[in-house]
Amino acid sequence: MALLSVEDVDLGYGELTVVHGLTFEVNAGEVVALLGPNGAGKTTTMNGISGVLKPKRGRIVLDGKNLAGRAAHHVVAEGFRHVPEGRRVFGTLSVKENLRLGAYSLRKKPSLIAERVKEVYDLFPVLGERREQLAGTLSGGEQQMLAVGRALVTRPRVLALDEPSLGLSPRMQHEILGVASDLASQGTAVLLVEQNVREALRIADRAYVIELGRVVLTGTGKELAADKRIEATYLGGGSDELESEAAEA
Repeated sequence: MALLSVEDVDLGYGELTVVHGLTFEVNAGEVVALLGPNGAGKTTTMNGISGVLKPKRGRIVLDGKNLAGRAAHHVVAEGFRHVPEGRRVFGTLSVKENLRLGAYSLRKKPSLIAERVKEVYDLFPVLGERREQLAGTLSGGEQQMLAVGRALVTRPRVLALDEPSLGLSPRMQHEILGVASDLASQGTAVLLVEQNVREALRIADRAYVIELGRVVLTGTGKELAADKRIEATYLGGGSDELESEAAEA
């Protein structure tokens, strides 16, 4: 059984439905990528899973528990952590303070917090070197490391990354996505929304292509990287063919 299952989910804002009958799953120890153009519903999907947005229909099941409509803090308590687009670190707080905020649910266990923060420093040594530095003075790549590290201090079972490479140098993109791949190899389920399709497919075990709020294509990372439609749409051409499939769904 999949660790995370999204089952026939509709999501939207008010009367507007943005995501239609979305179904996919993520297993422990794998990277699953959600791909598609801006406005396809990828971030809306992340918000629906994380409890920011209540589904209009369907089930979101994490390890057998239906989390659809549950508040965000309940979803976090069940082991799902979402790193949203834009990093959103607390710029006037230090690196160490940002990480400790991520461990708020462990606040009655200070020794455990210290252990988990050290794990983040081991994963991202530059954060350990700059633990007393204000987060707002870090580079974009370092802030992204901090955002990911803040999510990891509770050892989530599912880590959701929304556009983690946005605005970063190619070297830093490769490093951040490499960490995501390493986490999956250690058993964490990673759900990835990523605008760098080539890099996303390089690390993804499986991927789902979303157009107009519907899944129009799925396969392994290698299969989709070799698919001519993906090559034309995301690695060089236009998106007419996949958009046509979505409109007909």
